[in-house]
Amino acid sequence: MDGRSRQRIFASALPDLEAWIRFSARTRAPYFHNGSAATIADAVEFYNTRFQLNLRPREKADLIAFLLAL
Repeated sequence: MDGRSRQRIFASALPDLEAWIRFSARTRAPYFHNGSAATIADAVEFYNTRFQLNLRPREKADLIAFLLAL
């Protein structure tokens, strides 16, 4: 999957992520309505798998760092 495809798929998930981020991701564990993601890393892995983003480990680490900085 090329970078543009990954961006399009990830962008389709943004409305859900925006609502999730708005409430300070760092202090809101566990994540999702059923608490199935104990950490932000678990939530990123869920999106990576669910939307077949095929993020590289460095990309996941960067995304996690960004979410924790909000």
